[in-house]
Amino acid sequence: MSRALALLIRYAFEELGLHRLELAARRKPAQLPRRRAPGLPAGGELRDAQLLNGRFWNMRCYGLLADEWKNRR
Repeated sequence: MSRALALLIRYAFEELGLHRLELAARRKPAQLPRRRAPGLPAGGELRDAQLLNGRFWNMRCYGLLADEWKNRR
């Protein structure tokens, strides 16, 4: 996991008191990775979830709960 992502996650749970953190990333279908985002469990894929410049894009979703994060530290 990158240092920036680790700091963002820590801030979200410790400072903001969030229960769940979610990340969605847009990708072309051919570019969707089969592996997870570093440090975040895969939540799923939203097919054709975003229309941009006349083209539909898939969104890869990731999520982390505060309890999961605490147990992994």
